[in-house]
Amino acid sequence: MSPDIRFISSKENLIERIGSILIESSGTEGFKDNIVVFPGRRPAHFLRRDLAHRIKGTFKPPVILSMDEFVESACRTEGLNSPQLNALDATAVIYEHCRAEVESFIRHSGTVFRFDDFFAWGLEIFSSFEDLKINLVSKKDLAGFDALLDDAGDFRGDFNCFAAAYENFYDWTKKNGLVTRSGRYFFLSSNLSQTLSDLKGLKNILFAGFFAFTKSEKEILRKISALPNTRFIFQKGPGLSENLDFLGQYEKESVEQVDWRGKVRFHKASDQHGEIFALNQSLKKMLENEKSFSSEHVIVLPDS
Repeated sequence: MSPDIRFISSKENLIERIGSILIESSGTEGFKDNIVVFPGRRPAHFLRRDLAHRIKGTFKPPVILSMDEFVESACRTEGLNSPQLNALDATAVIYEHCRAEVESFIRHSGTVFRFDDFFAWGLEIFSSFEDLKINLVSKKDLAGFDALLDDAGDFRGDFNCFAAAYENFYDWTKKNGLVTRSGRYFFLSSNLSQTLSDLKGLKNILFAGFFAFTKSEKEILRKISALPNTRFIFQKGPGLSENLDFLGQYEKESVEQVDWRGKVRFHKASDQHGEIFALNQSLKKMLENEKSFSSEHVIVLPDS
């Protein structure tokens, strides 16, 4: 059976469309039997607000989760209850337990590799580890690059040590009853039986607002897409179809041409404070020209 995939225009309000689907399928009393999953946490507030405006009264909202929250909840269902290791603690673990491997591919001056010198490197190493883990890369996969490094000189040995540090780090977290964010995704990609059983009893499982997926997300969503109550809602955009091949056969979306000229403005600044000052000046000019703001206006910053 083909998965239930719906494409809406990039001009359409995604939150309002989801609200309509929930009301049409569940009325105003059955929201509790629905789960809505977004890439991040913030859309949950706007969906609850949209439903409240429509119902004009109290109601029990659907379960609304970010993808991270969904994965964490599903991991608990599957028996993984380990606390999450944050980036700062992970950096300390790498320094203490993977130092021999790390020192082989990070050059440093002096006889002592101090933690202060390592800290910035450690954050980057942990980030790289997590990118590999969430994409289901094993040490064996990394070792497969050896043949490509025949002419890389000393870097070949450095790469092997990186792979060893990668394996040692996740072995340590497992041995000590801890897990990282990517570790949860890695675990859930091959442990979904109880979660799938629980999800079958719901009216709707909606995944909305996604565009690109990691390898572990693809594996998780591919399995969930087989449930008849699962729906995916995507807003049309260039390159979207190429990211959805893992869902199997479905009716492709029609190409949508959108002219954004004059509607998108970019402001550059040297740092985050400069971004705020540039934004302030832009908004000030718009107000001076008697332009009001509404929900049709969006401000996008590099970081939340």
